Amino acid sequence: MNTATKGRTKQIATVLSIAMVSGLFSACAFLKKEQVQDKEILLVQAGFKQIFSSGPENLAYLKTFKQEDLIKLANTPDTLSHLNILTDDDKLKSGTYYIFVDIEDCDCFYWGSEETYNKYQGVLQQQKIADFGSPGN
Repeated sequence: MNTATKGRTKQIATVLSIAMVSGLFSACAFLKKEQVQDKEILLVQAGFKQIFSSGPENLAYLKTFKQEDLIKLANTPDTLSHLNILTDDDKLKSGTYYIFVDIEDCDCFYWGSEETYNKYQGVLQQQKIADFGSPGN
């Protein structure tokens, strides 16, 4: 093999390697996005409310939360005023709320109470049973 052929072969190998690595990253990103969408579907099934960002200040505040993770929030005036989402009925309730923020896909978040969170845990359990069969298998 002459020098020109060896150089061309190295170039082709490099391009193929880069393409394969890029493909792997794309596949990982696609799978992660699917997992997030699946989780969002389960959140809604449990009763979480999907709420879209209401403006730049709200969006900036939402970006302070860990993205795509269910987070437990205390019912504090600061948190609630920034989110600006509670109904009067919600404000009368005390306790804990849960938020799942997805800025990347929808500039939105999912919001639920302690009761909703407990329903979500039940939905997760049902999903595991459906995916893997009964717990005894």
